[in-house]
Amino acid sequence: MVPGGTVSTIWKVLKSANALNSWATSTSQLKFTSPATALYSEDWAISSAFYPNIAVPDNAVGIKNISNNPISRYSYKFTKAGDYKVVFVASNNRPDNINVKIKEVNITVN
Repeated sequence: MVPGGTVSTIWKVLKSANALNSWATSTSQLKFTSPATALYSEDWAISSAFYPNIAVPDNAVGIKNISNNPISRYSYKFTKAGDYKVVFVASNNRPDNINVKIKEVNITVN
């Protein structure tokens, strides 16, 4: 550990210059603050190892395209109980304009 450094569960902060700098770290945020009078600063924030390919990505399911007739109803059966966030993305793409609407619905399946 470098003198003046701090460690959180995700970040290791090393202060190489200007001990007046302040770091706030958490699992979701890394915040740096420096006094307005600081002329020089060199700090490093180093993350713990992370593996982005471990999580299985969500798979989109198309329910309508330009060739389909309008739909008034859509059904889907969840295979497991749990809490889900369902996201609907609708877009109208024209040569001179793209319009996108996103709606999210939280669903609990017992």
